[in-house]
Amino acid sequence: METLSSLKSDIKKLQEELALEKSRNIVNTSVLEGSNLIVWSVNMDFELISFNQNYFRELFNDDKNSKITYYEHDSIKTSRSHTFWKNRYRQASKGELLNFEIQITNDPEVIWKGVFLNPTYDNQGAIIAISGVAYDITEKMQSRIDLQASERKFRTIFESFQDLYFRCTIEGKIIMLSPSVKSITGFKEKELINKDIKDFYIYNDKTKSILENLTKAGKVQNLEFDLVHKTGKKIACNCNLNLVYEKNQPIYIEGVARDISLLKETNLELEDSKAALEKSLKIKERFLANMSHEIRTPLNGIMGMAHLLSESDLNDQQVNQVNSLRSSAEILLTLLNDLLDISKIEAGKMELNTNPLELSKLFEKLQQLYTASAIDNEIQIIFSLDKSVPHTIQTDEVKLLQIFSNLLSNGLKFTPKGGKVVVSIRLQKIAKDVAWLIGSVKDEGIGIS
Repeated sequence: METLSSLKSDIKKLQEELALEKSRNIVNTSVLEGSNLIVWSVNMDFELISFNQNYFRELFNDDKNSKITYYEHDSIKTSRSHTFWKNRYRQASKGELLNFEIQITNDPEVIWKGVFLNPTYDNQGAIIAISGVAYDITEKMQSRIDLQASERKFRTIFESFQDLYFRCTIEGKIIMLSPSVKSITGFKEKELINKDIKDFYIYNDKTKSILENLTKAGKVQNLEFDLVHKTGKKIACNCNLNLVYEKNQPIYIEGVARDISLLKETNLELEDSKAALEKSLKIKERFLANMSHEIRTPLNGIMGMAHLLSESDLNDQQVNQVNSLRSSAEILLTLLNDLLDISKIEAGKMELNTNPLELSKLFEKLQQLYTASAIDNEIQIIFSLDKSVPHTIQTDEVKLLQIFSNLLSNGLKFTPKGGKVVVSIRLQKIAKDVAWLIGSVKDEGIGIS
């Protein structure tokens, strides 16, 4: 009776354990099927022995010619699906724990899965199966791919950088350099990394306060200093520095240095050229001044003699000859004055000598100078002074006379016989006690075509 009772008790316990195991399996299956996980197992012949429904919906493909996209060594690669899984299962069957990323294309959506492959052991420690779990990592992978694309773009820009980018610790240890350091300093990046930056620029009064100024302002701009080339020569540079903070604490210094050696050499050459030009202009000015004096002396004598002759008893032919002589001398004097003015303009020394001038007297002088020439050519000169024009103005009489003389002589030259030349001055406006006048010389010549 006791044996029968014990047997009944064992059967009851076994039934309870089977019911509990069944309940656990139901719960586990419910969890696995209700989650987004892909779960499966293969035996040692890499044949599928267990799986959940997600495996068929998202991962399984029995076409041996199908392709699979996976991520390895920071790049996206493609392989035959059958070969890919066989190689991974073989690694796991040797006891390796594998973790990798694969891509599942579900048009138009691209999904990334993180995959774990683990060997399954029996009680004696032998591998009897390989279990796999895959889960969604699409957002994480897309961020990772975008970041790497951004880094590649930055690297491309960084490597094509013409100026020298550098980064160093607060103490001055170099921790980053752009590849352009080779073309600028002759040093390779690896020769300078972890070296003290102060060993590679000329230390002087200008540079010794860099760190102090940087700490105060957070940046230093347009700092000029000399870098030391690998050959020992000096390289003139212009540099901008920034102090980089993290949580309100300075963590490193970054800067960009530009080689301005050629620019400084060009500036020196320009300064030398400017000095040579100024010297040349002074020589030219001195020469013209001397020539002016030498020419003006005999010219004044010619003009004086012509004036005396004009007041003597002359016949008509002699009067014309004397007038022609006076006119030629006056033209030569005008040319001489123009040459001196051009020299002063080139040297930047043209100055106006302003004095009170009655405009009516300016017209009288012009009439005296050109009436004879106008009569000889049967041309009428008309002087028109607008009534609104101020009686007296403050101006440089000589320069104003030169301007009107050049225009008037040109007008007489091209106006045909019987024509007329009109010389006029009119008021445009008066603003703040300054009169704006418009002067003109109108002739009847053919003009410029």
